[in-house]
Amino acid sequence: MERPTYTLTITNDPYPENPRSWDNAATMWCAHRRYNLGDNQVDATDYNSWDDVLTTIDYVVVRPLYLYDHSGITMSTTPFSCVWDSGQVGWITMSKAQILNAFGGKRVTAKKKQQAMSLMKAEVATYDAYITGEVYEYAIMDADGEVVESCCGYYSRESAEADGAVALARWNK
Repeated sequence: MERPTYTLTITNDPYPENPRSWDNAATMWCAHRRYNLGDNQVDATDYNSWDDVLTTIDYVVVRPLYLYDHSGITMSTTPFSCVWDSGQVGWITMSKAQILNAFGGKRVTAKKKQQAMSLMKAEVATYDAYITGEVYEYAIMDADGEVVESCCGYYSRESAEADGAVALARWNK
């Protein structure tokens, strides 16, 4: 008797979860007239500049948030080169309490500040995957094209491929 052969497919997740609805370590403060971005919406008309917004926020570490808006949107903690379709859209911050909650201890050290900066950059990368539609799922299919196993919510194609390959190996034993 011939053993069934299973195949792996990777596709875009049609219903990705907004990662800002998770228990994030940092807080995104954003203002945009067409998009509801980040965690807290800032009314930009109340401020003269993005630096003025910071005067109202409790934070220890901060990174700017930039948005590129052209046939879709993408977000980064570094500016984009296009001055026409991009600009600062907010800040991502961590307060003393958020840093200590994420990394433990009683004091915010230089090392913890560096860790917080890295963590904020990673949270922005995950959020960017969400807003650009780069969230994936894998499916294992039998010879008849029926799905026998699937998993979604991968915020990188590489992660979906890696977990899918492990699952495929189990099925093709």
